[in-house]
Amino acid sequence: MSAPVQLIDLHNQYASESDRIHQAFDATADGTTASHQRSALMDAIIAGLCRQLLRKELQPFTGVSIVGLGGYGRGLLLPHSDVDLLVVFDSEATEAKYKGDLGRVCQEMWDMKIKLRPTTRILPECSKLDRENVEFTISLLDCRLVLGDNKLFATLHDKIVPELVNREWQPLVQLLSDLTKTRHAKYGTTIFHLEPNIKESPGGLRDHNAACWFALLAVLEKQREWPQPNSLLADSVQSEWHSALDFVLSLRCFLHYRHGRDDNTLSWEAQDEAAARNIGIAKESVKSAAPNAGDWMRTYFKHARVIHNVAKQYLDEVPPARSSLYQQFQRWRSRVSNADCSVVNGRILLHQSTATPGPDLIFR
Repeated sequence: MSAPVQLIDLHNQYASESDRIHQAFDATADGTTASHQRSALMDAIIAGLCRQLLRKELQPFTGVSIVGLGGYGRGLLLPHSDVDLLVVFDSEATEAKYKGDLGRVCQEMWDMKIKLRPTTRILPECSKLDRENVEFTISLLDCRLVLGDNKLFATLHDKIVPELVNREWQPLVQLLSDLTKTRHAKYGTTIFHLEPNIKESPGGLRDHNAACWFALLAVLEKQREWPQPNSLLADSVQSEWHSALDFVLSLRCFLHYRHGRDDNTLSWEAQDEAAARNIGIAKESVKSAAPNAGDWMRTYFKHARVIHNVAKQYLDEVPPARSSLYQQFQRWRSRVSNADCSVVNGRILLHQSTATPGPDLIFR
């Protein structure tokens, strides 16, 4: 009877601590602290669930590591963001042994209304670049051990990821560049929007992440080891860079709590409320009167410009793609073809023929 009671305690702990973090944010408007605290809370919940739900013979973890990715991996978990979790196994046999119990852990987290996105991999699978899922490889740049086998994680973090980056540096950088440019184009390649999406728009959190990834890829390619956290950018931009991140994190926390979901649109109404509450600038002007919405948006655009300029600088420095002959060879290796169509880079290319004009070709 003790296990169900302790599970209930974990449910209560998650609810009460989430409320406490929310109340603290309402008082301070400090999104960086709130996101750090939510990450620490998630670590504690995962550890507690594993203690309760894993069979005793499976504890402590051997041959398995639970790894945080994305914002959770960076230790910056926003109130309604997804919790990206990677479970790495040293072998298929270990995966079979742990899979059922870890599935119960995931189910319990979903029951807590946690937006969990779990992924499982055998360790050697993490060493391969999947060009159709480059986001997974990029997410490994933010990997952080939450729980489990320290040696297994050290192999992933200190050996596999640096070697993968060194081996696949140019396609990784090119694919990241393509993703970033596509996202920029969707928003007109400008930071100036009447109701910006502070995550996806140029100058938003995605640009901040992309700039960090470009910088990290460059260092890993040259040094083949992880740099110090605060050494990625030049000292001349560090202060503005961190201030911009603090601002965006505070604003995104505000929007999540305001909407009760992962909604990052800064609407007219949200702008008025953010200005009235001094969101993002409370640290800079604690004693000053709240600005009007127009003045507050100028502060937003100032920080967005800092982030976007750094991201764009890295984009401009991306080396040109390899020759078309190389690309054709890569496509030839990976494609699935027949007389009517080819699947190239995840897209179906139709071979239009004089014998079968029109849309009937699609259904053959």
